[in-house]
Amino acid sequence: MQHAATLQPFAVGAARPLRLTAARRAAAAANGAGPVAALSEGSRVRVTAPIKVFHAPKYKAGLDLQGKEGTVVQPNVCDYKHHDGQKHQLSANLPVKVEFLVPPPSGEGKEIKVLAHLAEDELEAL
Repeated sequence: MQHAATLQPFAVGAARPLRLTAARRAAAAANGAGPVAALSEGSRVRVTAPIKVFHAPKYKAGLDLQGKEGTVVQPNVCDYKHHDGQKHQLSANLPVKVEFLVPPPSGEGKEIKVLAHLAEDELEAL
């Protein structure tokens, strides 16, 4: 039996892939989408980068969000108000919380609500 310290899920020296890679930034820039200057709660946005989420119910193979339109739920999750009434600064990597209403994969039934945290340069304002 190996010691727990010797088991490694990733190869030594291998970097984990980042969520927003240079290829995604280039794809977003090619579509004419720059960073969204000012997002407010309730504003409509479209995803410009190729993003696939796997937490969407009924989408076992993942849901591709590129081209989907959604509503900003929270423009900056870094401004967090704790239950004690004080504001705390969080260091979120993906600060924009967006809600999408997508049809079910079968095409029948009511729309599914999917929440995703995205970076500003993955979105364009509508």
